[in-house]
Amino acid sequence: TQQRLTVLLTEFAAEARQRLDHALGQLPRTAHHPLGSAFALAMVKDALLSEIAADGFRVLNQRTGLPPLRKLWISWRSHRRSRRARGLSPRR
Repeated sequence: TQQRLTVLLTEFAAEARQRLDHALGQLPRTAHHPLGSAFALAMVKDALLSEIAADGFRVLNQRTGLPPLRKLWISWRSHRRSRRARGLSPRR
């Protein structure tokens, strides 16, 4: 059952990434800042999906998560990208 689940989750992960890429491709880069928290959450979820995929989708046997500092880093990085996209200089 683990092998079939891995195949199924691999397909779901590919579709999720495709949908996220498509959704982000439809947004103008200047829209990332007004949608800041949603954009940051999407980036955190994408990183979590990457971790689960790197673990081989062993979701039945173990729990996979991101450490809080990495979540903060991803959120901060997405915020900086959105400010750059709007032409705003980073705050100092």
